[in-house]
Amino acid sequence: MRPHILIIVNPAAGRARSSERRLRRFITALQQQGCTVVLRRAGRSLGGVERLANQAEPGFDAIVAAGGDGTVSAVVNGLAGRAVPLGLL
Repeated sequence: MRPHILIIVNPAAGRARSSERRLRRFITALQQQGCTVVLRRAGRSLGGVERLANQAEPGFDAIVAAGGDGTVSAVVNGLAGRAVPLGLL
């Protein structure tokens, strides 16, 4: 069974060009390792990031927060009480 990974992206975090390149390389690396990757982009608010984490369907083997420290905090808050591995990009 292929690992199922959710990446939650905060488009307001980082420099758009370099962040997008890094994200694409990361997704490619996961896929080359046999992972299925779902990418969800939040709006420009951290509330959107938290909402995406909170509404993530059960069944993801890991959730990755792609952004800065505010993004990480929002994903952690959205996942409160759920036992799912968290990755940081």
